[in-house]
Amino acid sequence: MTKSDWAMEMVAGTEVPELVPEPLTLDDYLAYQDVCNNRHPVHYDTEYTQAVGLPGPFAPGMLTAGILANYVANAFGVHSVRRFQVQFRDRSFIGDVLTYRAKIASMLIRDGEQVAELELFVTRQTGTTHIQGSATVVLPDPRGGV
Repeated sequence: MTKSDWAMEMVAGTEVPELVPEPLTLDDYLAYQDVCNNRHPVHYDTEYTQAVGLPGPFAPGMLTAGILANYVANAFGVHSVRRFQVQFRDRSFIGDVLTYRAKIASMLIRDGEQVAELELFVTRQTGTTHIQGSATVVLPDPRGGV
């Protein structure tokens, strides 16, 4: 089944196939921070984070939010995304297994396009919610348009 076939079968309540990538590493944190030119010791310095009462470095929030955005874009097509919003709920640490999920909250027709409102979740292996969010995407037109 192609992505567009899968998208055309969606109704409210449909869950997007989840994404469970390899756990992020300290190297991932550092590479992300290098690209952003924004290093803070809470994201790489174990001694520093433990001194302030944390178990170790935690993920830069926008790194995991970016992975979530990419997950949505891959599921629906980058040009389909109209809105993307996140709230950070819990930290994610090196080695955490994160599961990225999306669920269709509602479907509607807006300006002649089939629009899906999504509920987004990123959870840790502990069961806590790392990120909660929402997005609006336009579904493919079964006649071949977007």
